[in-house]
Amino acid sequence: MERNNLDFKSISAKISRDEFTLIDEYCKRKGITASSLIREILLREIEISIPHNVAGRNMFEYKKDKDNFSWFIQLDDGNKIEIIKNCSADYIQDLNSNLNHAIEMRNSYLKKSSVGSVSVPSSLVEKKK
Repeated sequence: MERNNLDFKSISAKISRDEFTLIDEYCKRKGITASSLIREILLREIEISIPHNVAGRNMFEYKKDKDNFSWFIQLDDGNKIEIIKNCSADYIQDLNSNLNHAIEMRNSYLKKSSVGSVSVPSSLVEKKK
């Protein structure tokens, strides 16, 4: 979808010099603009969300020039939702480790022992006993 400048509006806020410096330094470290940071925070705060019934896949993109990763959800309808950008390799490795640990805990709780097995609603199992 092509957009022109009439599709956008600006928002401004007065902040102290110290607050500006903090934001400016943060954005430089992250390799982003203050505008993109503010937009992301505002949209997250007002919770512009996507419907709960959508399908898609987690996607990670490696940015060679910055040596970091971005995490997206690629929806089946073609939309791409950015989850986090400019993540370090250490962050992604820690996330992966924690996800694996959480899945292991869940599998233990469900008493999953076979590689191909999936969780089954207990209400189905109770009817058969």
